[in-house]
Amino acid sequence: MMRVESQQVAIRYLKTTDAAPLFENYLGDEQACRFLNRQAHQNVNQTLEAIERWCAQYDQKSPNLLVFAIEELTSQTPIGCLVLIPEQDSSEIHFGISARYRGKGYATQACKLGVVYLQSLGITRIRTAPHIGNHASIRVLEKCGFISQGILKAHAVFPALGREAQDCMDMQLEDIGTAPFCTLFRMKLIAVEMSGYRAC
Repeated sequence: MMRVESQQVAIRYLKTTDAAPLFENYLGDEQACRFLNRQAHQNVNQTLEAIERWCAQYDQKSPNLLVFAIEELTSQTPIGCLVLIPEQDSSEIHFGISARYRGKGYATQACKLGVVYLQSLGITRIRTAPHIGNHASIRVLEKCGFISQGILKAHAVFPALGREAQDCMDMQLEDIGTAPFCTLFRMKLIAVEMSGYRAC
């Protein structure tokens, strides 16, 4: 099992019982999926199938995709997803939460937890490329120490916005080093063992 908590949210392994609340809160919400590289799910079964695929990665020695649930602690409800794509010493990071839970600092906490987790894997550089119009995500990344490297022209297709490739912001967090990010972020974390490793 893997579960790491901050003040208000946790990132943890997905489970099949998350299908209904995740579909309702996030994966089936067209507004929440506006800046994603896929369309909103059409039904709970589609979400369940996706969760089953993502869960299969947890048992891989070197997974190329890790999708975790973002859970609100008070309600113990999954409200979004954190996506990590590790590659040797670098990784991509992506995150999203339900529109009804925005404005509470949850996305920032989830992103910071993702950085802490990636640091534990020996990752030294993290990157992501949000749509240039996704100002909320860009602000979250800046709060987490990411720095803009410029605009990536016609970088990615966002189905909800059309078929043409859209401009994205090249955001990077480099030279993470060895200083525990839980200290740098001044976060209260609960360490939970995962494959013999404790997050902080």
